Amino acid sequence: MTYDKIIETIDSHLARSSKPYWGDYFIGITGNLEEQLAYHKVPKNNFWYVWCRADNPTIARQAEKHYLAKGMEGSPASGDNPLFVYCYEIAQFTREA
Repeated sequence: MTYDKIIETIDSHLARSSKPYWGDYFIGITGNLEEQLAYHKVPKNNFWYVWCRADNPTIARQAEKHYLAKGMEGSPASGDNPLFVYCYEIAQFTREA
């Protein structure tokens, strides 16, 4: 997915959320989506999250940087092949560290 399409997809999903602030969300990138969602304790069902597969790691890093600059929680990720951009609503049970 292109940078513009990732931003459009996440923004569209954000517009349907009940949370009003950028800091209510966590943004991240990874090469292993299932592992990261499990690490962050993001439920697969009945929970607000969205993910996109970037065309390349550079696009994933640019999308993550975009949302970090807006105030989402998270930190710039490292790794060899982070193709997945994911975003979720922070809850009492999710892990952001």
